[in-house]
Amino acid sequence: MSIHHSTAKIYDNLTVYSPNDIAMFRANRDKIEFYLSNKLAEWRDHCSIRLLFQPKGLGHSKSQKQFFMQERENRCSVCGSSELLSRHHIIPACYRKWFTDKKNLNYHDIVPLCLDCHLQYEKHCAYKLKRRLAHKFKAPINGLPMNGEHYLDCVTGRHMVCNARSLVRHRQKMPADRIKVLEDKLTDFLGHQPNQQELEVLAESRKYNGRHLMLTHGKKVISHIQDQQQQFSRIWRKHFMRSMRPEYLPDHWDINFPIYYCD
Repeated sequence: MSIHHSTAKIYDNLTVYSPNDIAMFRANRDKIEFYLSNKLAEWRDHCSIRLLFQPKGLGHSKSQKQFFMQERENRCSVCGSSELLSRHHIIPACYRKWFTDKKNLNYHDIVPLCLDCHLQYEKHCAYKLKRRLAHKFKAPINGLPMNGEHYLDCVTGRHMVCNARSLVRHRQKMPADRIKVLEDKLTDFLGHQPNQQELEVLAESRKYNGRHLMLTHGKKVISHIQDQQQQFSRIWRKHFMRSMRPEYLPDHWDINFPIYYCD
């Protein structure tokens, strides 16, 4: 399994303010630069910007602001290391992408892990829970053929073949951020992170023409629990807590934290 660590900080802890100086939300440097380069904001001080337009809302609700406005530390949530950090999705992206409301509070469930802790959880813990869900909902990890129908169009399938082919043939010449983009797209498409053998098979595939595309494991599972997404999130949060016993989660992180915005 390939997990990419970040050479930059996970959290820049910059703050976005409304035109009337109300702190709205934290943001990383790339988002700050987007606002500035598009003349949508100006520097307020060295670690915050002020918007130059009136936003529709003022960020998170009062009950959730405690968590989202705190300064986050760049350290592994499990062991406290500040080396080789990566972003871990406590609720795996292969499920979360199919949640009913796309505008949900996934930031709560993205935490920094060092490379060792991340690999340990994904290889020895998360995969076991995915297998149990696969058995319970008859949703194989590698997906289900759609018997002549499909949830993904043939253009998407062809793009994924091209992405796999690029990684197999040109990985050594590609910048790390481009590799990550392609791998993330393939992970979303397949419902799991592909290993080298799967990439090679997909790269040589001629079958992704619309009739042979798959219903992914993640979409199949979520289709069974549409009205239980909060409970499903709690399962993954509890599993992470029991498996890894993290000692450095952010303040106010909560197993019962809502997955959607609330007033």
